[in-house]
Amino acid sequence: MASWRDGEANLCQRRERPGHGAGAPGREVILTGPADAPPSRTIPQVLADAAARDPDGIWVRSDAGTLSFAAALGQVAAAAASLRDAGVRHGDLVMVTARTTPEYLICWLALTTLGAVVV
Repeated sequence: MASWRDGEANLCQRRERPGHGAGAPGREVILTGPADAPPSRTIPQVLADAAARDPDGIWVRSDAGTLSFAAALGQVAAAAASLRDAGVRHGDLVMVTARTTPEYLICWLALTTLGAVVV
């Protein structure tokens, strides 16, 4: 078992065992973190921090062009408000059927901002 550390805090452990999974053929790699330690920031908070630091920085590139951190944050906020108005609440399970596009990422972040779970 290997572990990655930030100072003295154990951030993640990597366990390998025989099986099928994301690792090389015939083995499974499992990444785990401390179960009792909540994350210090959520992914939407990381986006907000990046938008505050570098609003015009590129958040994502796609065939349709680029989207800045600030623009993405604005779209996430607008999508979250629409989803909240539609009745999505913290803890709700929401199925999203879409290709992996910038719009999917915006939707995922909006749902996560509300505390909903994308399934």
